[in-house]
Amino acid sequence: MTQDPRDDPRWEQVRAVASRPVPTPPGLVERVLRSVGGVRGGRTTPPLDLPSAGGKTQVSERALVLMTRKLAAEIGRDLGG
Repeated sequence: MTQDPRDDPRWEQVRAVASRPVPTPPGLVERVLRSVGGVRGGRTTPPLDLPSAGGKTQVSERALVLMTRKLAAEIGRDLGG
């Protein structure tokens, strides 16, 4: 049986560094949002079926793209990048 490498005590240093917040580089959020700004969503995939109280709710690709872009912008503002 092989020991899990995550149990190696040297990983504590990695975990310590990973737990520290890193500031978002200036302009990163704007560049990312600009790069996906042209993504609109189309009819390339079928709607996503999500369970709901009434059975299921269908969400279109376009709705997911718009929701993701809005959420990314909100997170970007919160991060200050």
